[in-house]
Amino acid sequence: MVDVNFHQAAEKDLMINRRKSFLNSTYFIAIILILAVSATYGATILYSNSLVAKKIELDAIKNQEIALIDIQEVNRLDDFQKRLESSMFNLNNKKNPEDIFALVEKLIVKGSFLNSLNYDSVGNKIEMEVVADSFRLAASQILSLKRSDLFEDVKIAESKRDENNQAVFKLEAVFKK
Repeated sequence: MVDVNFHQAAEKDLMINRRKSFLNSTYFIAIILILAVSATYGATILYSNSLVAKKIELDAIKNQEIALIDIQEVNRLDDFQKRLESSMFNLNNKKNPEDIFALVEKLIVKGSFLNSLNYDSVGNKIEMEVVADSFRLAASQILSLKRSDLFEDVKIAESKRDENNQAVFKLEAVFKK
């Protein structure tokens, strides 16, 4: 019995066991995890690239749509919407802008005239541009508005002289509540 080699028989059994348990081995699990992570990474890259392509396509469509918008038409519609809201506010609060303009007309000082008059019914104020021969008449105009019981805050927004050397000033006046 001296010639029996038990070592070779044990190695054969070990090799068979290793071959059978490869699916349970750490190498197999590591390879599966690497493949899963690689597949997830690849899918993420592909999805990211498709999202970038969709974003570029949507940006191009947006730019085409913006180019089709007529700015003047948008401004006209915006102005119409503001006028409509102001009219609805006046109707709901029973305010008549004609009455306001008649009151302001009575407060204009002789020797000065209105260049523009804007009535903001929502803010309950008026903005007017007055042209007068001198700044003394401009001061009289401001005092006329302040002395009336209609306004609680009268201030000059801007004053200057025009090409005819007349005093031009913009007033803002808030109606009393």
